[in-house]
Amino acid sequence: MAMNQLYPIQQAEIRHLLAMYQQLPISQLLRFFPDLSERRLLSLIRQQAKRGQLLYDAETAMVKYSRDISPPSGMQQAVWVLLDFLPTVTYHTVSSYPFLLTFYTFAEAYDVLYIPPGQEMLLNHILANPQPEAPRRLAIITDLEQISLLTIPNLSAYCQVHPDGTVNYYRVENEGENANGKTGDF
Repeated sequence: MAMNQLYPIQQAEIRHLLAMYQQLPISQLLRFFPDLSERRLLSLIRQQAKRGQLLYDAETAMVKYSRDISPPSGMQQAVWVLLDFLPTVTYHTVSSYPFLLTFYTFAEAYDVLYIPPGQEMLLNHILANPQPEAPRRLAIITDLEQISLLTIPNLSAYCQVHPDGTVNYYRVENEGENANGKTGDF
């Protein structure tokens, strides 16, 4: 029996994830599919790449939905944040600027955004007036120094994502005040 007949649901889910997030490293796909071994996942990806359904670069271990993609800055880090909330995530999808993705857990909804250095003032302005009952916000930063420059209503935590996918969470003690307050773990 052909591989595409053995794992049709997982193959469709891989394509769906790549259609949303445009490109994902193997390390993230393994977190989305904990029941698949790395060998099995790579086999499924190679099969789909042979059929032209996606692209796989073995050198970078990156899987792409198509050749001409340009994921937004911070998307890979946003997916690491999402993966940190599995298995409590009930739904996730890409979002519109300034948010990269939105996900729901059993108890909360979250919008994830990436704050590039130098864009703090712009994003403070854009995010100043959240809609009533808007999802909680998780803000990805590259440097802890950014926290003192940010005032984001409805913020659950600032996130720093390391290259290996480890996420550190920082909360501002007095959320209603400027982020000059002390930070603590999420």
